[in-house]
Amino acid sequence: MDEEGVFVYRALSPLEVRSQPSTGENVRTGANVYVDSLYAVDLKQSSRLKNSANGPFLRLTNGSDWLFERKNGEQVMESIPVERGLWAYRMNNPGSGLHLRSRPSSTDDSKLQPEFLFTHDDFVWADCKVVFKGVAHVRIQGTGGWLFERRDLFQTLIAHPPEQPSVGYVYRTDNHPERRHELKLPEVRECARRHGLDEIQFNERSRVIAFSDRARTVRINVYYTTGTVGTCVGHPKQGPTQMFRRSCTMHLLGQIMADPRVHTGKGYKRKLYYAMSVDHGDERNVHDPC
Repeated sequence: MDEEGVFVYRALSPLEVRSQPSTGENVRTGANVYVDSLYAVDLKQSSRLKNSANGPFLRLTNGSDWLFERKNGEQVMESIPVERGLWAYRMNNPGSGLHLRSRPSSTDDSKLQPEFLFTHDDFVWADCKVVFKGVAHVRIQGTGGWLFERRDLFQTLIAHPPEQPSVGYVYRTDNHPERRHELKLPEVRECARRHGLDEIQFNERSRVIAFSDRARTVRINVYYTTGTVGTCVGHPKQGPTQMFRRSCTMHLLGQIMADPRVHTGKGYKRKLYYAMSVDHGDERNVHDPC
């Protein structure tokens, strides 16, 4: 049975990322996965072959890459607990800011592409948290990307109760989710109705509402407390793509709903979907990556 959601897996053995839900040699991408590295997953897909010793297959959150929990009966990835909630953080990295990561990691090679940089003192919400080797990694709401509470001994994110700001702390008005960029739900829904979009999801806890066209070819996620809008549409050259826009006004939201391809020339990240599920067994040298 397939399962969608937010999952995080740890590599137990060296692996190589696949371009399809398969363990086959012909779909290796060349991207290596190292022991103890963490990966965010949005779909767990069972093998389509009866009594298969492979799988379940794990779709990474970029929508185009896959890993697997077992290969030939050997477990190579294990799930680690993900805590759901809503946490407020302030960025703490003077002079440099923090780059979003595509997965729970602080390494440079895990930076989200195209790069998404928060500046020092920016204020954000996180909606998922995992703790590994004493370090908390959090998913930043409205982006799909991850940040880390500390690197070595340096605290990069300062937890901050939004209802009780500390004395002397001033929220940046261009980042505080309860201030200038909050979108009113009735106005958002009315805007979607005017543009012929159907409401397909509403999660009050995560503060997100989603819409789609009648053909289900476009999805628009509106994180209404922060003004972040995510769209998944077909890019003219790259195929299906996902893009985020921060600090949207109702005027810009209306433009996006009228034409989801309206953009500022940045923010696209590729997101491919595979209609077919493939499961090929194969053999490997014991010292080679799976």
